[in-house]
Amino acid sequence: ICLTVLTLLGCARMSDESTAVMMQHPETMDFVKCEVDQWGTKNSFAKKDQCVESYKAKGYVIWAER
Repeated sequence: ICLTVLTLLGCARMSDESTAVMMQHPETMDFVKCEVDQWGTKNSFAKKDQCVESYKAKGYVIWAER
């Protein structure tokens, strides 16, 4: 029973939003990745969103999301 619960929790997601965002700086062409951790909690998605906003403020643009 415990294994079943852990398996189901491992597959659950808290949101339909993207779990990873690749960003690129248009001048330096550097790439960075902001992503949700393996737990996929609301806090994990919030940290990913903060990461994206932080890099946007530095001039990075979203290159891809998944």
